[in-house]
Amino acid sequence: IDAGNPQSPRDPDNTPVDMGIYYFHQAVPRENIVITVPDDYNTIQEAIDVSIDGDTIIVRPGRYEENIDFRGIEITVASRFVLTGRTDYITSTIIDGGGIDAVVTFDSNESQQTNLIGFTIVNGSNQEGGGIYCFNAEPTIKYCVIYGNEAVSGAGGIFCYASSPVIDNCTITDNTVEEGAGGIYGWSGATPRLQNTII
Repeated sequence: IDAGNPQSPRDPDNTPVDMGIYYFHQAVPRENIVITVPDDYNTIQEAIDVSIDGDTIIVRPGRYEENIDFRGIEITVASRFVLTGRTDYITSTIIDGGGIDAVVTFDSNESQQTNLIGFTIVNGSNQEGGGIYCFNAEPTIKYCVIYGNEAVSGAGGIFCYASSPVIDNCTITDNTVEEGAGGIYGWSGATPRLQNTII
């Protein structure tokens, strides 16, 4: 149960995919929980893969060298800033994309109930969106610093394709692109909503 390939679509009961030909319907839904990284799981992606709608993932300070995908789950992934309001948690909790892909991906119809709060997002490299890649999604991105990311086209910082993310109290700076926009690029009816954000 919940032990199948994390890259596969979720089971019909909205839990991580089970191993085997039939899935086990988890008829009694569990309570929402708080998962701590790296205490409970070593990586942010591992924590996302076992979460369900309504869970919260709290990430302790450190540099996390990974590329994360929210997979359409309505969860909150946040640094300890969300608990304390201390801005030093934003600069000390870093997601480093390693120059191999977008640092954060929202491409599974994520809603505004999908939250990314209080991180520094760096070193992403993607064809269209280096820091954050949004495709047909409406996530909420708050209190993040997005810098040092690159793309070939689209945006170095945040690429929005048919997406309407809420971008609140963020700083987007020093991102690069060969053709498009360094900070934010919208395409195909994208309507990003910016509040108190510096580009």
